[in-house]
Order: sequence, then structure tokens, then C-alpha cells
Amino acid sequence: MDKIKVPANLILSCMREQMLKRIYLDYNATAPILPACIEAMNKTMVEVLGNSSSVHHWGQGTRRLIESSRQVLAEIINAHPDHVIFTSGGTESNNHVLRGAAWRKVLIDPTAHDSAFKALEHPEALSVTKGGLIDLFDLHKRMVDSSGGQPILISINSPNNETGVIQPIEQIVQIARSFANVFVHVDASQGLGKLPISFRDLDIDAMTLCAHKMGGPQGIGALVVRETIPLQSFMRGGGQEKSRRSGSENVAAIAGWKAALEAMPNLEHLRTWHHKMEATLKKASPASLVFGENAARACNTTNITMPGVPNHTQVMSLDLAGFAVSAGSACSSGKVSVSRVIKSMMPDEEVAQTALRISSGWQTTQDDLERFTESWINLLNQTHSRK
Repeated sequence: MDKIKVPANLILSCMREQMLKRIYLDYNATAPILPACIEAMNKTMVEVLGNSSSVHHWGQGTRRLIESSRQVLAEIINAHPDHVIFTSGGTESNNHVLRGAAWRKVLIDPTAHDSAFKALEHPEALSVTKGGLIDLFDLHKRMVDSSGGQPILISINSPNNETGVIQPIEQIVQIARSFANVFVHVDASQGLGKLPISFRDLDIDAMTLCAHKMGGPQGIGALVVRETIPLQSFMRGGGQEKSRRSGSENVAAIAGWKAALEAMPNLEHLRTWHHKMEATLKKASPASLVFGENAARACNTTNITMPGVPNHTQVMSLDLAGFAVSAGSACSSGKVSVSRVIKSMMPDEEVAQTALRISSGWQTTQDDLERFTESWINLLNQTHSRK
């Protein structure tokens, strides 16, 4: 039999792939599942039998598991368990609150996630500062011009999924409460594990939460909502979740999320590592911008420009070097567009299209960020030397 000749470049490529240490720095897209979550889901799928709506022994056992999970989540975010509705994730939760009531007007954060921003055909975007914070003067003026009549919703994304910027929720709520029939929703999908969350203390009306951003399973989330908000059922059917969201609950995912919440590590140490990384990158590239640099931010997120190098080029080059990062931009029909979030903070499209997001998490080590820093600087130097 003739021997198959393998091209030398393919052999070298395979050898390099085997030697390459891959480092995941895209936690804001999805976080690796915590081991406790996997264990809980496996156990639930093997041992738990019964529909939670059934009145027999097995159904009652499933119902107890769901309610204990609801209790754990409620305690962590300082909310009443009755306010927690389990959903399929952040997208459903955002769509439910944005489309589930006869809002006369929805004032939306221009840096909102697409699942909120695209939930409405004609969202009325607020203004943000260069630091990515809601312009409170603009918000107040919009409220004065809109006062009276049917209910109004203010929908805010905090912390931001691309920049990590934390919005001044307390001040936003204070403005909202000075007008009648105004409600506040916060998409806090990126918040669990990265900052303290108190639904009660924030005095907001609705909150979106998502499991897979903090080490839980994909396909499960929650909408936390007060009874005062005029929200209709978004999913109709068997009357689950107290008729607020019909459909048999995803029991294994709910159990997995509970385990992830109970095992959720403190990530505050990442803040020091990110600050060190940002300082080193800016020293190597003084013209680089860190979005939201002077604002309060989640501890795990850096969004920085590499002058003259498009973000999609950075993503591909760094992937070849073994790093998973994000451009934070939408791809459609082979075209890369500038991130709406970054463009709202930086109108200069040429600068905005060089922004790169680095997001870390529970498996990230200091060495991982140091290795990334070295590779980012090497890419910068190589690109500029070619020019």
C-alpha cells in the first residue's frame, strides 16, 4: 500500500496546536460551567422524576427542588422568592419585561444588550457620556417631556456586557420615582458573582438574570419582578410559575444553577489583575483607550483599543496565539460592523472598530492575563513594524 504523504506545513500546524496552551478570556460571552453545577445536573437527571405540576410524590419532590432553588437565588439577590420567575435566559427575560406591558414609552440604555435593544421596533435610546454612563440630565429632561398618561419603562444594562461599566442605578431610580407611573428595569445578566446585587435596596421594579454568565448552565435565567409592575404573561399554557411563565420548568438546569450559585467564587481579585494589565498595555500603547476607564466597572472586564488594528484582526491573530477574546461587534453576511455599545461612547468609527474585550472569570489565573498582555503587545509591535 502506498504511503499517504502529509504536507509538512500541516504536520507543523498540528504539532503547534498540541503544544499551544489555550486561554479562555471570553467569560462575558459564557463562563465555563462550575463543577458543582455539572454534578447537580447529572444527579437531577438521574434521580429526579416527576412533573412539578403533578400532585403525586414524585411531582412534589420536583416542586420542592424548584422552590428551594428559587429561595437560594432570592436570598443571594435580596429579593422575595415570589418575585422570581424562572425563564430560558436573559433574552426571554428582557423580551418579557419590554414587550409584556402596554408601555406608552420605553427609554432604553443605548449600551443595552441586543436582546433588550432589539426587543422593540422603535426603542427611544437615552444618551450616555464618553465614560458609558447614562446622562442623568438627559434622562430627567425626557421624563419631564413625557410625564403623565400610560406607564413608562426605563430599561438599563448594568454592568455592561462589553465594557463592564456599572450604571448609577440609585440616581436613575430617584429620577424615576419623582414622576408618576414610571418603572425601572435593570438587565443584570453580567452581575452575579461580579458585584453585590440587592433587588430590594436598589428599589427597582424588574431585573434580568442569567445563569451561564457566572458558571451556571445555558438555557436558564430569571426575571425578578414586583407585583406593582403591569406585566402580562409572556408564555401562556399550563400556568406554571404562578401563571406568569407557562411551560414545564427546566428542572435539571434550575438545580444546576442553584449549585452554581452556592459554589459561586468571589472574583474581586480579578480587578487588581485587570488594572495591572491595562496599565501595561497603555504603557506599551499610550494612544490606546480603555472604555469606561474612570467609571465603576465589573471586576473582570477590560475593553481596550489597539490603534490602527481592526478588532476582527486582533481576534483572529490572538486566537492563533491561543487566546479566546471578543471584538464585541456583530457579524452579518461577512461584514464586521462597529459595536453599537462602543460607538455610543466613541462616535469616531475608526477608533471604535479597534476595540477588543477581554473578560476573565473563575478559572482565570494571573499568569493567563500576563501571557495575554505579552501576546497583545507582540501583535501591536508586529503590526506597526509591518506598516
